[in-house]
This record gives sequence, C-alpha cells and structure tokens, in this order.
Amino acid sequence: MALEHLEKNDWLYIPAPGRLDAFNFEVTKKEIDELCSRCTQIAFDVAGAQFVSIPMIKYLHALALDLTRKGGRLALVGTTEKLKRQISIFASTDPIMFLSTDSWEKMANTSLKGNA
Repeated sequence: MALEHLEKNDWLYIPAPGRLDAFNFEVTKKEIDELCSRCTQIAFDVAGAQFVSIPMIKYLHALALDLTRKGGRLALVGTTEKLKRQISIFASTDPIMFLSTDSWEKMANTSLKGNA
C-alpha cells in the first residue's frame, strides 16, 4: 500500500486511506514515517477515513509532538467532531492543528503565493 501524497510548498499533504485500523496500522505508520523524513509540515487529510483506531490516534499525536520539537506542524484536515473528541480522550489535541478542507486549501495556496 503506497500512500498518495502531494508536496505543496513547504507542506506534505497525505490523504488518509479509508480505514486506519489494526490491519494497516504498521504499513501506514511506516509509510508516514518515511514521508515525514523529508519535511516537518504534514497535512494529513482524514476527511475520507471511515475509521481511525486508537493506536493511530496515539501515533498521530506522537508525530505532532515530534514535528513540533523539530519546528514543524501536523495538521489534520477534515476532522470530524467525533474524531476530535476521540483524540482528546485517547491522546491530546495539543499540538495538532485542525483545519477544514477549505481552510487547508486557502492556507496552502496563500503560502504558495507568498513564496512566488
């Protein structure tokens, strides 16, 4: 399973697969880790994810902490209120950025114009 991704300015945008569960956790984690080795600003689009497991929630939080220590950020794009509650219960919403799909597009496009 190769995760699709798109580099947009100083961000790496990764759309989540349909399910982030025990069946694909290790593979997904490995691929995200490999992609993250190239940059410190990750936008992980969870809008299309039907399920996000507790281990994945904990991993995303740990990734956000690691990126923050390196001067970067983790943005979760298209997060539902239910998923935000689950993150706050099983990990922490700090330091994760939560963006709607529209606000992500606006931020990425504004960032691109600023560097043109």
